[in-house]
Amino acid sequence: MGKLDKLYARAPLMLQNLMVSGYGLYWHWARFGKGFKNFAREFRDRERFSESDWKQYQEEQLSGLVRICAEHIPYYSEHWTETQKRTSKLSELQNLPLLEKKPLREDPYQFLRQDKRPIPRFKFLPAAQPARQLHHFSRCLNSEKL
Repeated sequence: MGKLDKLYARAPLMLQNLMVSGYGLYWHWARFGKGFKNFAREFRDRERFSESDWKQYQEEQLSGLVRICAEHIPYYSEHWTETQKRTSKLSELQNLPLLEKKPLREDPYQFLRQDKRPIPRFKFLPAAQPARQLHHFSRCLNSEKL
């Protein structure tokens, strides 16, 4: 149980209600705040994509994602060779090594972007499998794209 959970459990009912309401306001802002209308508009625009539009869009997104991995994700920066990093910029996935689960389980933080420091960064642990430490990280997407 985290510090906030302990504080919440010990708080009187009125304070618990205020805490839940405050979190609800934050959640609403994080989900529907700045940038949401733009994301929704882009999503609606993609509904009318043709097959070739989708192919081009997917290639652009994949290229950007792989480039981000090579440049800003510590695990890939440290483990990929210079040849693999150049390959990633060309989006030639077949020439990149597959990722095993072990590094993710051992240190999930090395897979987070280092050029973006969202505040706060939330870490959610699954309640169903407390023995297995699988992490889910979340950040507000309303200020800029990934």
